[in-house]
Amino acid sequence: MEPLCFLHFPVSQPKESRGKSRSSSKTSKTNFNMAFVPFDYQQTGWPIASPWMFAPSGKDAPDMHYDELQKADVGKGAVCNTPRRYSVTLDVHEFNPSDLKVQTKGRKIVVEGKHLEAENRFGSVTKFFKRKFKLPKECELSSVESRLSPQGILCIETKKRERKDSQNVPIVRDFADPFVVEEHF
Repeated sequence: MEPLCFLHFPVSQPKESRGKSRSSSKTSKTNFNMAFVPFDYQQTGWPIASPWMFAPSGKDAPDMHYDELQKADVGKGAVCNTPRRYSVTLDVHEFNPSDLKVQTKGRKIVVEGKHLEAENRFGSVTKFFKRKFKLPKECELSSVESRLSPQGILCIETKKRERKDSQNVPIVRDFADPFVVEEHF
Protein backbone atom coordinates (compact mmCIF):
# COMPACT_ATOMS: atom_id res chain seq x y z
CA MET A 1 0.00 0.00 0.00
CA GLU A 2 1.33 3.42 -0.94
CA PRO A 3 1.65 6.16 1.68
CA LEU A 4 -0.96 8.91 1.45
CA CYS A 5 -0.47 12.63 1.61
CA PHE A 6 -2.96 15.13 3.09
CA LEU A 7 -5.05 15.39 -0.10
CA HIS A 8 -5.88 11.66 -0.09
CA PHE A 9 -4.11 10.66 -3.29
CA PRO A 10 -1.11 8.34 -3.50
CA VAL A 11 2.18 10.18 -3.13
CA SER A 12 3.61 8.39 -6.17
CA GLN A 13 0.78 9.66 -8.42
CA PRO A 14 2.17 11.71 -11.35
CA LYS A 15 2.06 15.48 -10.85
CA GLU A 16 0.09 16.11 -14.06
CA SER A 17 -2.84 14.01 -12.79
CA ARG A 18 -2.89 15.66 -9.35
CA GLY A 19 -4.20 19.00 -10.61
CA LYS A 20 -7.06 17.38 -12.53
CA SER A 21 -9.11 16.66 -9.44
CA ARG A 22 -11.89 19.01 -8.42
CA SER A 23 -9.81 20.24 -5.47
CA SER A 24 -6.34 21.11 -6.64
CA SER A 25 -3.55 22.13 -4.29
CA LYS A 26 -4.07 25.81 -5.18
CA THR A 27 -7.72 25.56 -4.22
CA SER A 28 -6.92 23.91 -0.91
CA LYS A 29 -4.59 26.76 0.05
CA THR A 30 -7.32 29.33 -0.56
CA ASN A 31 -10.13 27.79 1.41
CA PHE A 32 -11.56 31.24 2.24
CA ASN A 33 -11.84 30.22 5.90
CA MET A 34 -15.03 28.32 5.19
CA ALA A 35 -16.09 25.21 7.07
CA PHE A 36 -14.46 21.99 5.91
CA VAL A 37 -16.83 19.83 3.89
CA PRO A 38 -15.80 16.19 4.36
CA PHE A 39 -15.88 15.13 0.71
CA ASP A 40 -14.11 18.19 -0.75
CA TYR A 41 -10.68 16.61 -0.93
CA GLN A 42 -11.86 13.13 -1.80
CA GLN A 43 -12.81 13.68 -5.45
CA THR A 44 -9.50 12.33 -6.74
CA GLY A 45 -10.78 9.04 -8.11
CA TRP A 46 -8.98 6.93 -5.54
CA PRO A 47 -11.57 4.20 -4.85
CA ILE A 48 -11.45 4.12 -1.06
CA ALA A 49 -11.80 7.90 -0.85
CA SER A 50 -14.94 7.98 -2.98
CA PRO A 51 -17.99 9.14 -0.96
CA TRP A 52 -20.31 7.34 -3.37
CA MET A 53 -18.84 3.94 -2.58
CA PHE A 54 -21.26 3.52 0.33
CA ALA A 55 -24.13 5.54 -1.18
CA PRO A 56 -27.62 4.06 -0.88
CA SER A 57 -28.86 2.58 -4.13
CA GLY A 58 -30.64 5.01 -6.42
CA LYS A 59 -28.74 8.01 -5.08
CA ASP A 60 -26.35 9.57 -7.56
CA ALA A 61 -23.10 11.30 -6.74
CA PRO A 62 -24.00 14.99 -7.22
CA ASP A 63 -26.99 14.76 -4.88
CA MET A 64 -24.91 13.15 -2.18
CA HIS A 65 -22.29 15.92 -2.38
CA TYR A 66 -25.06 18.55 -2.33
CA ASP A 67 -26.51 16.99 0.83
CA GLU A 68 -23.13 17.24 2.54
CA LEU A 69 -22.88 20.92 1.59
CA GLN A 70 -26.33 21.57 3.04
CA LYS A 71 -25.27 20.04 6.38
CA ALA A 72 -22.14 22.22 6.65
CA ASP A 73 -22.29 25.19 9.02
CA VAL A 74 -21.01 27.65 6.42
CA GLY A 75 -22.40 31.12 7.09
CA LYS A 76 -25.10 30.07 9.52
CA GLY A 77 -26.19 32.52 12.15
CA ALA A 78 -27.84 32.14 15.53
CA VAL A 79 -31.46 33.28 15.58
CA CYS A 80 -33.14 34.14 18.88
CA ASN A 81 -36.91 34.60 18.81
CA THR A 82 -38.36 35.63 22.20
CA PRO A 83 -41.77 37.15 22.96
CA ARG A 84 -40.23 40.66 23.17
CA ARG A 85 -37.31 40.60 20.70
CA TYR A 86 -36.06 38.95 17.51
CA SER A 87 -32.29 38.83 17.00
CA VAL A 88 -29.79 37.37 14.55
CA THR A 89 -26.10 36.92 15.36
CA LEU A 90 -23.50 36.30 12.62
CA ASP A 91 -19.74 35.82 12.73
CA VAL A 92 -18.38 38.21 10.08
CA HIS A 93 -14.85 38.69 11.48
CA GLU A 94 -13.31 38.34 8.00
CA PHE A 95 -15.09 41.46 6.73
CA ASN A 96 -14.47 45.14 7.44
CA PRO A 97 -17.48 47.24 8.52
CA SER A 98 -17.35 48.99 5.13
CA ASP A 99 -17.71 45.58 3.41
CA LEU A 100 -21.00 44.81 5.19
CA LYS A 101 -24.54 45.91 4.38
CA VAL A 102 -27.69 45.26 6.45
CA GLN A 103 -31.09 46.24 5.08
CA THR A 104 -34.75 45.33 5.32
CA LYS A 105 -36.65 44.26 2.21
CA GLY A 106 -40.31 43.65 2.86
CA ARG A 107 -40.52 41.34 5.88
CA LYS A 108 -36.90 40.15 5.55
CA ILE A 109 -33.54 41.24 6.91
CA VAL A 110 -30.85 40.94 4.24
CA VAL A 111 -27.18 40.82 5.31
CA GLU A 112 -24.48 41.05 2.63
CA GLY A 113 -20.71 41.06 2.80
CA LYS A 114 -18.29 41.43 -0.08
CA HIS A 115 -14.59 42.19 -0.37
CA LEU A 116 -11.71 41.59 -2.73
CA GLU A 117 -9.58 38.75 -1.36
CA ALA A 118 -6.67 38.62 -3.78
CA GLU A 119 -5.69 39.90 -7.20
CA ASN A 120 -3.12 38.48 -9.58
CA ARG A 121 -2.34 38.49 -13.29
CA PHE A 122 -5.15 36.00 -14.03
CA GLY A 123 -7.90 37.91 -12.24
CA SER A 124 -9.19 38.37 -8.74
CA VAL A 125 -10.83 36.36 -5.99
CA THR A 126 -13.79 37.91 -4.18
CA LYS A 127 -15.32 36.71 -0.93
CA PHE A 128 -19.09 37.24 -0.84
CA PHE A 129 -22.04 36.10 1.25
CA LYS A 130 -25.72 36.98 1.38
CA ARG A 131 -28.10 35.84 4.12
CA LYS A 132 -31.83 36.49 4.36
CA PHE A 133 -33.87 36.15 7.55
CA LYS A 134 -37.68 36.27 7.51
CA LEU A 135 -39.06 38.53 10.22
CA PRO A 136 -42.03 37.39 12.32
CA LYS A 137 -45.25 39.37 11.81
CA GLU A 138 -45.00 40.99 15.26
CA CYS A 139 -41.63 42.65 14.51
CA GLU A 140 -41.46 46.41 14.07
CA LEU A 141 -39.46 47.27 10.94
CA SER A 142 -38.69 50.75 12.27
CA SER A 143 -36.85 49.35 15.30
CA VAL A 144 -34.27 47.18 13.46
CA GLU A 145 -30.77 47.88 14.82
CA SER A 146 -27.39 46.32 14.00
CA ARG A 147 -24.17 46.34 16.02
CA LEU A 148 -20.71 45.03 15.14
CA SER A 149 -18.44 43.96 18.00
CA PRO A 150 -14.64 44.40 17.90
CA GLN A 151 -14.39 40.59 17.53
CA GLY A 152 -16.44 40.70 14.30
CA ILE A 153 -19.79 39.50 15.67
CA LEU A 154 -22.73 41.20 13.94
CA CYS A 155 -25.91 41.37 16.04
CA ILE A 156 -29.18 42.50 14.43
CA GLU A 157 -32.15 43.07 16.75
CA THR A 158 -35.70 44.29 16.48
CA LYS A 159 -38.48 44.78 19.00
CA LYS A 160 -41.80 43.02 18.79
CA ARG A 161 -45.23 44.53 19.25
CA GLU A 162 -47.22 43.09 22.13
CA ARG A 163 -49.57 40.38 21.01
CA LYS A 164 -53.21 41.12 21.73
CA ASP A 165 -54.42 37.54 22.21
CA SER A 166 -56.47 38.64 25.19
CA GLN A 167 -57.43 41.94 26.68
CA ASN A 168 -59.04 43.17 29.87
CA VAL A 169 -62.57 44.44 29.50
CA PRO A 170 -63.33 47.25 31.95
CA ILE A 171 -66.39 46.91 34.14
CA VAL A 172 -68.56 50.01 34.20
CA ARG A 173 -70.70 50.43 37.30
CA ASP A 174 -74.28 51.07 36.34
CA PHE A 175 -76.75 51.79 39.11
CA ALA A 176 -79.88 51.18 37.04
CA ASP A 177 -81.99 48.16 37.91
CA PRO A 178 -81.10 45.45 35.39
CA PHE A 179 -84.46 43.72 35.79
CA VAL A 180 -86.59 46.73 34.85
CA VAL A 181 -87.22 46.91 31.15
CA GLU A 182 -88.02 50.39 29.97
CA GLU A 183 -90.56 50.60 27.25
CA HIS A 184 -90.60 53.58 24.98
CA PHE A 185 -93.80 54.40 23.10
